[in-house]
Amino acid sequence: PSEGNFRLRLENHRGVASGLSNYIRHDATAYDMKIALEAAENVGEVEVELKKYSGHNYHRVDWTITFLSEVHDVIPLLGVLWEGHGCSDCSPIKVTTISNIAPYLEVKSLVIQESFFEEHSFQANDANSADSFGYSIAIDGDQAVVGAIHSASRTRTTWDFETGDLIGWSPTGDAFDFQPTFGDNSRQR
Repeated sequence: PSEGNFRLRLENHRGVASGLSNYIRHDATAYDMKIALEAAENVGEVEVELKKYSGHNYHRVDWTITFLSEVHDVIPLLGVLWEGHGCSDCSPIKVTTISNIAPYLEVKSLVIQESFFEEHSFQANDANSADSFGYSIAIDGDQAVVGAIHSASRTRTTWDFETGDLIGWSPTGDAFDFQPTFGDNSRQR
């Protein structure tokens, strides 16, 4: 195509009957597509990859869209609208004068998101529902840090090694053997 634009629509998702993207130029970059699609009120964060193919009698542009912020089991297929095909205010998509092939746009689903299932669960040792255990979670590989924003503020780890206890720590050497030393006044140091 040498000019024109189109729009994408996501229907019946996140409580919105019809979320419509901004106008997307026929030669949009991956970033342009991302910004236009994320403007639809029922689309979260997306990632877009762009590939262009050209040959003797054809030119094809593929935008691969990945929905990053979706947690639904099923995401409806995007609809594509262009002049003469549901978008009366889109500018017509035109091809060069030497081509007799009419432009067309289509959407395909490459990968269907599978249903979520619980694989593991965490429970605080001192379970208290008022702690809000699990309010925030950071996962890196096989490690997780779980937040409890309303925890009872009991000391879980000591940062004052002068007290002589190592609550929350495991000694691996002998640096803290016989500490604190009698008469060792850390306040005077």
